[in-house]
Amino acid sequence: MSESDEQKSKLVNHEYMLYDPPSNPETENALDQLRGIITKDAAYSNLRVHSVRKDYSLELLVQFYNEQMIPHFPLEDERDSLEDWIYCLDPEQVALYDDEAKQGPLMDILLLVCSCNPESEGKESSISPIILAGVAFEYYQKAECGLISYVT
Repeated sequence: MSESDEQKSKLVNHEYMLYDPPSNPETENALDQLRGIITKDAAYSNLRVHSVRKDYSLELLVQFYNEQMIPHFPLEDERDSLEDWIYCLDPEQVALYDDEAKQGPLMDILLLVCSCNPESEGKESSISPIILAGVAFEYYQKAECGLISYVT
């Protein structure tokens, strides 16, 4: 097998690779420290990092776009459209990609989500997620490099 064939094989094998945030003691310790820095309020103790690509949620994606992206990037030409993100992240849309699109960049958005609402503590109400921060990025398969597009 030539070097070129090996590179092509490597690309094909990683074509649908998803970013999976590591779960190890160092990561858990860092999240615990972050929880402590953000607040000492027990209502915020349920922080998690949510990968929109790995665990697609249109509700969280729209919430992040409306609450974080629009306020931080108010000019429409400074931000990607929500429709583009849905096309890149919705598994039903990704399944329809043609061969050229499959070779394009892979996108993900990592969200720092608190699953508790401090205003509803002690009350019987639905828990609404609070998105504290997010980072949108792309992985360019052919170049084997990433690009951070947005940080909020």
